[in-house]
Amino acid sequence: MGKLFFRLGKKLHSFNSKFRMFFIKGAFLSFGKNTDIDSDVVFEHPDKIIIEDGVSICKGVLIDGSSNGECGVHLGKNSRIREGTKIHSYGGSIYIGENVRIGPNCVIYGQGGIKIGRNSGIAGLSFIVASNHTFDENDRSKPFRLQPESNKGITIGENVWGAANILILDGVKIGNDVTIGAGSVIRKNIPDGAVVIGNPAQICYIRKPKEGK
Repeated sequence: MGKLFFRLGKKLHSFNSKFRMFFIKGAFLSFGKNTDIDSDVVFEHPDKIIIEDGVSICKGVLIDGSSNGECGVHLGKNSRIREGTKIHSYGGSIYIGENVRIGPNCVIYGQGGIKIGRNSGIAGLSFIVASNHTFDENDRSKPFRLQPESNKGITIGENVWGAANILILDGVKIGNDVTIGAGSVIRKNIPDGAVVIGNPAQICYIRKPKEGK
């Protein structure tokens, strides 16, 4: 299904994007209304991709839904994926919530599972990778490529803003209303309302909720 769909998409490359999607949206696990998909977006394994109403996907995006489960990639209502971004579930799953914005040229790999809460935004050139290499501290004889991987998963809360060129590593849980400064590397969990920056990221302060909420 994936390869057949890829070839079909290439043949329809020169068509208007809405006309193209009219013919091929039936290949998806689910496909919503009022979507805006650029004509050169590439989908692989679309039978494991859910696209909800109002989703916008810009040119040069690659989305691969290959998953060991029913759904590999789920794009929530009114989410937007900017130019050149790559989203690949790699046997796991990626859930991008309602009104989420993913900037240009990001990389999102979902081996251990990724969930991004609604109203969050990730700026361009950022990496979110739910996998990591492990190694034996007492044995250097085995090449890294032969050592096991850790796939713990990543959870990003609601209303999180990640500035450009951030890296979010496997096993991290980020709370709601978090702000992440440009170039930060997230290695540990971050509580609700935190403003963080640096490599590794450090908490600058905690934003307080409005009184009465």
